[in-house]
Amino acid sequence: MCLRSCVLHVWCGESGCGAAVTSAPWDYLLDPCPDVALLQEVISVPDKVREQYACQEETAMTHRSPQRFSTVLLVRGRLGQRLVLPVSVPWVAAELAHFAGNVVAMELFPHNGPAIKAVSVYSPAWTIGSRLDGVDTTGVHLDQNPDLWVADLLRASLEETPPDRQEPWIVAGDFNLSAGSDERLRLVGRPSVRIGTQQSAVQPRCHQGASAVDGVS
Repeated sequence: MCLRSCVLHVWCGESGCGAAVTSAPWDYLLDPCPDVALLQEVISVPDKVREQYACQEETAMTHRSPQRFSTVLLVRGRLGQRLVLPVSVPWVAAELAHFAGNVVAMELFPHNGPAIKAVSVYSPAWTIGSRLDGVDTTGVHLDQNPDLWVADLLRASLEETPPDRQEPWIVAGDFNLSAGSDERLRLVGRPSVRIGTQQSAVQPRCHQGASAVDGVS
């Protein structure tokens, strides 16, 4: 059975960000009519979308306080339970709890396909190491990059997640991973979880297939 999935990240320029109720990205989203959508930097989900999709919407976080936008999972079907991302390192578990609104993980039950474990990811373009002064982050941050990112927390958890070949996963969103942004920020060895990448609001990435958004590496 064919399943259509979509990843949409919205950036509105230097003066503001996020998809508002009346903004054009919602029309772009509804046009391909995906079964599953993973969204980032959403200010508010309009009623016309909620009428067609079950919605899980959680506020993203800064180092200390809530952002003005949310990370969202949509499914043309029903929502299941929130996924508990396993992690054996206590400080990683605490950071994932703080950034729970940046990493929204749920079991989804699309009308047009099998159950899916989905993770909508917003990994900001700033590091989180300042929250962890004195904490040894070796083994979580990359060897070539001592800075720590929300994506590193997710990668650490996924490495401890036992594979489940009976139920496909979609892990996608805005990882702030690209050659351009890495060059601008003078970063080396950014996190290797490249399952989904950010796209513009004009052309949301939509795929037709069993489970993959951007392939799994």
